[in-house]
Amino acid sequence: MLKLFADIFGHAQEAHPGKLPPALVDTVIERAVDGTDPRLRIVGGYKKALKNSVVHAADYIVGIVDGLPAPVAAGKAAFATNPCFAAMLYSEEVMEDLVSRDAAMKEFRALHGPNEATVTALLIAQRVEKHGFGYGKLGDQTVADVPQTTVSFEQRRFLEPSFDEKETRRLLQRRAFDHLLSVALEHIADCREERESLKVRRALLRSKLDIMQRSGGFTQHAASAEQAKLQADLDRIEQELAALGPSEDVLASNLDTVVDVLSTAENHLWLEETTLCLDQFYVLHDRPGPSAPAIVFNDLRDSAGRQASLLLLNVPVAPKTADQ
Repeated sequence: MLKLFADIFGHAQEAHPGKLPPALVDTVIERAVDGTDPRLRIVGGYKKALKNSVVHAADYIVGIVDGLPAPVAAGKAAFATNPCFAAMLYSEEVMEDLVSRDAAMKEFRALHGPNEATVTALLIAQRVEKHGFGYGKLGDQTVADVPQTTVSFEQRRFLEPSFDEKETRRLLQRRAFDHLLSVALEHIADCREERESLKVRRALLRSKLDIMQRSGGFTQHAASAEQAKLQADLDRIEQELAALGPSEDVLASNLDTVVDVLSTAENHLWLEETTLCLDQFYVLHDRPGPSAPAIVFNDLRDSAGRQASLLLLNVPVAPKTADQ
């Protein structure tokens, strides 16, 4: 599968910049089916239905990954020359500890053995903003209890280390495409769960309504009102089930879901620049100044509301152990 995606996106970049070669469209379609619901192959014309959306998604994620700036050389100099790098990693000690302990880096070293080579990897971190009070300037005076926001970067980790930058970008493209498939799969699962929940509720309401209709009661007026309410609830559930489509059309509905997610890939995963003015204490300022320069971060966001700051790095991977 790794070679498959390297072939797909490698050719896309080299032979057709930003485009998926027609010869590989069927291959990516099958990957989309395998990654969501393999039963979709039963649906007549599934390839034709998926073709345009698959091409759109593949082209889009190539553009996202190509939009990441060139890797930053991770090292002492970068802390002085690259404010984004300095903000995300804080210090040489933090960087060295991350490189030595990161799971992806450890796996990479285990696979390739100790060496002094430099690898390209994507640094990903969660940016957290905390609100509190601190010291600030009011004219020429320093005052306390000034509302302020501090920014920190947490849960740092590396993704897709490789000796070759192009290979790292290809691996990131694979990861992005699989993310879109996971969104489609989640939508399919949500729809299935909703359908099953509605069926259970419908069965319970039908049973309760049937009991009330057969048994009557001593308080006929109250029973009639309750029956009317149950019937209204039952009608509403029937309408919701009808909106989901009949059970025999589940595969067609799943296919529509995959098509919809891939054809609107930009609504589910996107890259945007965020500019923050941070001082040396990571306090956020409204405008840039000598002590709080404007720093541009590349943020990846998704339709679930998640956000992560990204930075491609060239990392010198020394032969270290996790305890060094």
